Amino acid sequence: MNNDPDERAWHPQIVATDNGGVCLIYEKGLRFDPSTKTWSGDSAMYARVSTNSGETWGPARRISSINAPNGRATHAKSFVCGRRIHLVWGDVPEGATLPKHAGYYVTSPDGGVTWSEPERVCAQWDDAAPCAVVGTDTRAVVLLAHGAIYATVRTKLPEPPAAKPAA
Repeated sequence: MNNDPDERAWHPQIVATDNGGVCLIYEKGLRFDPSTKTWSGDSAMYARVSTNSGETWGPARRISSINAPNGRATHAKSFVCGRRIHLVWGDVPEGATLPKHAGYYVTSPDGGVTWSEPERVCAQWDDAAPCAVVGTDTRAVVLLAHGAIYATVRTKLPEPPAAKPAA
């Protein structure tokens, strides 16, 4: 699904919805230069949706734009309930050269076709990292961990902007 040899896709996940849909979620956009051993690019979360149980796939849609064009989206966790997908990941809101990652949450009520705007759920990974998410069609629980385990609960889920599919 990713045919660009210079741009890698990382940490793929796949979820199935209750209507035969399948959503592939992954991070893409980083490029590694082996001569300098450095990363560059704009890593972001992407989704591709199949409406026929994975036989064919729609185009890649960008879910996140944290600190674009210098994002570092990574280590996402996902959960599906019915058609609603819950997703958490880490990114660098202050820039790719700074080591501080913050945690973000989004949801898709329609199996990955549209997504809410990212919501910051933890300030930085030094405090706690997003490590799991679970939810229903009306609420979500995000687990954060850093030595101890914390939970943040969302009882009012964000909805995607009207008539704006993920880019």
